[in-house]
Amino acid sequence: MAPLLDHVDADVAQAAARALGSIGTPEAIQALLDAAGRAPSENLLAICEGLGRGVEHLAATGHLDEALAICDYYAEPGLPRQVRQAALRGAITLRGANGLALLRQALTGSDYVLFAAAVRTAIELKEPGVTAVLTGALASVDADRQQVLVQALGERGDSHAAETLANLAQSGAPAVRVAAARALGRLADDRVMPLLEGLLVSDDEAVRRAAMEAYAALRNPAVDRAVLDMLKDLDPATRRTAIELVQRRRLVAAVPALLEVAAKTGGDLRRAALRTVGELAQPTRLPEVLDLLARFDDEADRTAAANAAHRLLSRAPAPSTLSGALVDRLAKADPPRRATLIELLAAAGGPVALKAVEASLGDSDPGVRATALRVLADWPDAAVAPLLLKLAKEGAEPAQRQVAYRGVLRLAGGNELPPEQRLDLCRQAAELATNAQSRRLLLAALGHQDLPEALDLLLPYLQDPEVRREARVALLSLADRLLRGQPSAEVARKLVEPLEQIAGQLSGNRAKQARQLLQKARAAAR
Repeated sequence: MAPLLDHVDADVAQAAARALGSIGTPEAIQALLDAAGRAPSENLLAICEGLGRGVEHLAATGHLDEALAICDYYAEPGLPRQVRQAALRGAITLRGANGLALLRQALTGSDYVLFAAAVRTAIELKEPGVTAVLTGALASVDADRQQVLVQALGERGDSHAAETLANLAQSGAPAVRVAAARALGRLADDRVMPLLEGLLVSDDEAVRRAAMEAYAALRNPAVDRAVLDMLKDLDPATRRTAIELVQRRRLVAAVPALLEVAAKTGGDLRRAALRTVGELAQPTRLPEVLDLLARFDDEADRTAAANAAHRLLSRAPAPSTLSGALVDRLAKADPPRRATLIELLAAAGGPVALKAVEASLGDSDPGVRATALRVLADWPDAAVAPLLLKLAKEGAEPAQRQVAYRGVLRLAGGNELPPEQRLDLCRQAAELATNAQSRRLLLAALGHQDLPEALDLLLPYLQDPEVRREARVALLSLADRLLRGQPSAEVARKLVEPLEQIAGQLSGNRAKQARQLLQKARAAAR
């Protein structure tokens, strides 16, 4: 194997070097040492890797002095970075407790290659004195290296570093303070809690944020109790911090306290509490949120309460079961709150909510009536279709009929109803399409039908100068849907002539689409 170290093929020479290292006998290692002095640079890394394997074998078989001699030699300058770092790691770890002096030397020396290797080695070492070496080195290095050492202390998780890290978080360089605050959160020690709590009120926002993240990540159950106590504190800043911690820890047990904060404070603090209630509370808390909505005079506060209620309804497995709480409050609410409750009823859905919103069309306040109509036009299920159709035909005001008409065609062009019902809505809407805008809305819905009978409704509009452009686009959409899968020859034949007609009237991608659909229709019509 040894002669292969000088092979002209670099791959062969490198494989031989690694193999000799795995063999690990004194003869194999001597061959690698001899080759290291004459090897081309491209093979040197593989030879050093082989020596690394050999060092492990020597140490395991009782030849510690020989192993250390190799490590000490290859940690010197002039060799590849990876080689020097691996050699230093071996020199430290093989010496055990006696390697701490070498670790300290590398951490405080000027050679950054060895410094980086020493830090990584310190993280891995289980020797009890390593933390003391790391903390002792802090005073001898610049801020950049202090930051690296602090991160290493955090990764080690040794509670003996707590006091040092706390001091650095309060008085170190800016980046070091942030790193120290984060590192504190990784120490497995109850003493960390009060240390981080002190940093939560730091004047340095970056330190405060780092402490917040670290404190929120602590696994100590006492943290939850401490956060609940913070929520009861009368100091707004403390409560604000507590609310953020509740969010980060997803502390559902804090919901009652958050509701109390929302009730008894104001401004940003109230709104932050409501936002967190919306994120964490069970939907059954909806009545309590609605009670707060009824109390608030500030519009921003009412909006925050309404948003929280929306969040609760969005997470409810059966939101319609909560509509009673909304309906009960409608009669007692003033117009702005009635409008808000109507919007929440749409989020709840269901027949009870629908009936209440329909009744609100007769509200004495025009703003409430407008909200009810808008909500009905966007109602989340198809049960509203008959009502919208009736309003579109018989609404007392043109604006009411127009909004309802849009709602009808929204359902006709959607997927909430079966195809037959959607097409029937289009037929009835066609009777109400008395101007160009209403016909454009109808054509958009016709383009999303799935039954061939829709073609009979659409074709006349190809001759309408006001909407024929929209009619062509709708025909492309309808034809694409009707020709999917295995279309019947009869349907395909009905599409050939209108597609031929518009193919020459379109340009660009739409003309290309028309030609493709025409080709498909002709093929299916045979």
